[in-house]
Amino acid sequence: MRCLRVTGFAILLAYNGLAQDTITLRFNHSPQHIGRYSRGSGGDLYLLRSDSIFDYEGAYQVILPEGIALRKAAFGFEHFTGLDSGAIERTAIVVLADYQAEKKTLYVDCNGNLDLTDDGDPLAFGMGDTALVTFRNSRNDEGIFQLRYADAPYRSPELIERALARLEGHPLAEQNGIASPAHWLYTQRLNGRVTSATIGEDSILIGLMDWNCNGLYNDLGEDRVLVGNYRTGEISDRLSEGAYTVIPKMIIDLNGNYFEVIDIEETGKHISLAKTYLRPVRLQPGDVLPDFRIVSLAGDSTSLHAHMTGNDYYLLDVWGTWCVGCRVQLPRLKEMDEQYPQLTVIGLNFGDEQERARAYISENAISWFNAQCDESIMEAILLDKFPYYVLLDAQRRIVKMNAELAEVGELVK
Repeated sequence: MRCLRVTGFAILLAYNGLAQDTITLRFNHSPQHIGRYSRGSGGDLYLLRSDSIFDYEGAYQVILPEGIALRKAAFGFEHFTGLDSGAIERTAIVVLADYQAEKKTLYVDCNGNLDLTDDGDPLAFGMGDTALVTFRNSRNDEGIFQLRYADAPYRSPELIERALARLEGHPLAEQNGIASPAHWLYTQRLNGRVTSATIGEDSILIGLMDWNCNGLYNDLGEDRVLVGNYRTGEISDRLSEGAYTVIPKMIIDLNGNYFEVIDIEETGKHISLAKTYLRPVRLQPGDVLPDFRIVSLAGDSTSLHAHMTGNDYYLLDVWGTWCVGCRVQLPRLKEMDEQYPQLTVIGLNFGDEQERARAYISENAISWFNAQCDESIMEAILLDKFPYYVLLDAQRRIVKMNAELAEVGELVK
């Protein structure tokens, strides 16, 4: 579970004149991290061997400050989509001068023009320190997206080996070369806002997530409204754990009471809600999974329910050959398939050509049925990560969405 535990929250509730029974909840605190303390897209560092760097689209020339020694420096890519005219689409770069030095000097291309001489002073920090970087949306200067860096590199040989294995054959690694993972940085995205409030007699915990990392919080089909647990202080950005994708006329469930989202202020300052009797249209634990038409990897059209008969439990495994986590989890999944005869695994492949998926299944001796996963299934089961597992009972009712294999094993015993 990717969640944040919030403590000591203040009750922040205000009313405005938007409409009768409309309430506005204000987010008065700075953006924060929601999720595990983990390496973001800039965690992988590549060697800066010249003033040219390679992205998926080709080579780009970078203007470097004086004093940066090539081959001693390293760079990384950060996902930021708020620049209208960035040199690399949806991306900003960061450069570490002498990346193996004890004291780090970090240059950030905040305006995305690949000129590191016009972004202000670099950030200096050492082991145990953190550095905060702020990107601003091109259209709205108040729309900010922040990253927190920490000098906390991989130390164990096992983790270093795993990081190198993950990048083996990766086009960016092959074109640029890999800086030693022993000197990579931790990164946190500070793209969430959280507040608590009392509505009537109910205390709630609610948040916003700038899911597409552009400094704005109301992008349709991209950003998210998060509903947390006031009692425990936990809130998650996962759709299967209380998050909702922003859509027109969206309805959210707050402790069994339903509210329509009337407005989300663009930079995440507040959200306005109105009570409604309409229920959110989304699958929940206890609901029966709809019977989707699917296409097997052999090319045959079939029914999903047709492969969910005669057993106590069914596990949907949504996977792809391109997914590192899917490959890592496969040995355990095969063990469970043998260990629990009461469990039937059904694979749903996403993002691969049929021939590639079939070759992977053959190479890894996967015995269970596999079909293609389309976007209608992904949307229904609230998929927003890979691998993704959904456990169902004998009546095809959802037991757990976004399940971990360890908890699946406990549930089906």
